[in-house]
Amino acid sequence: MKKIMRKPLTRTSILVSFLFITVGAKAVPIEIGAMGGWRFGGTFDDSMGRSYSADASGSWGGIMDIYTSPGTAVELLFSRQESSVQIEEGALPFQFNYTLDHYQIGGLKEYGETAFRPFLAGLVGWSHAKAGNESNDFFSVTLGGGSKYYITPWLGLRGDLRCHLMFTNSTVAASSGPSGGSVSFAGEVFAQGEVAGVVFLAFGGPRETSDRERPLEDFRHRETVPFE
Repeated sequence: MKKIMRKPLTRTSILVSFLFITVGAKAVPIEIGAMGGWRFGGTFDDSMGRSYSADASGSWGGIMDIYTSPGTAVELLFSRQESSVQIEEGALPFQFNYTLDHYQIGGLKEYGETAFRPFLAGLVGWSHAKAGNESNDFFSVTLGGGSKYYITPWLGLRGDLRCHLMFTNSTVAASSGPSGGSVSFAGEVFAQGEVAGVVFLAFGGPRETSDRERPLEDFRHRETVPFE
C-alpha cells in the first residue's frame, strides 16, 4: 500500500512551519502546555479477517495555542500513545506492540471572557504508526472540545475530549509473530478517543481571571489581551 506521506520530507517541512509560526507570533498571546491523558479505541484485523480491539493506555504530548484575535487561536498538537493488541492467530498467540503519534495543526475557538472558557477545536495533519521494523504515515483529522481555567493570568489548566480519525485504508500495520501472519488496521478509518489534561503557561500578555464577564474593549484597555 502506497504511503500517503514521505517521513523525512513531511516531518522536516512541518517542523520548519511550526518554527516560522512561533517566531512570527511572538508579539501575540501564546499558550504552551504539557499534556497527559488516556487514549482508547481502534481495531486491528489479522490475516484471517478476525478483529481485535487495541488496548486502552496512557498518552502524553504537548499543545500550543497562538492567538490571532481574542478567543481565536491557531493550535498545534502532538500526542503519543504506546499500546498493544493480543493476537490469537495460529497455534501460538502473540502480542502486537505499537506506537502511534499524532502531529496536528488547526484552529481553536473559545467562548466567554472569564477565567473559565469552553472551547471547540478542529485540526488536520498526519499520524505516524510504528510496530517493530514496520512504520507508516497517514493523513489524520482531530476533532475536540473542552474547557480552560486560568488560575492566574499566566497559568492555567485545560481539559480535552478528542476524537482522532486516521485514514489507513486497511494498511498492514505489522507482519510478525510466530505464525508468520500479518496485522492490519481495520477498515478505511482507524478511530480513537482521547481524554486529556493540560497544564499551560500563557505568554505575550496576561489573561483576565475575573469570574465576571468583561467586554473586549476593557480587555484592550487593561492590556490583558494585546490586540489593537
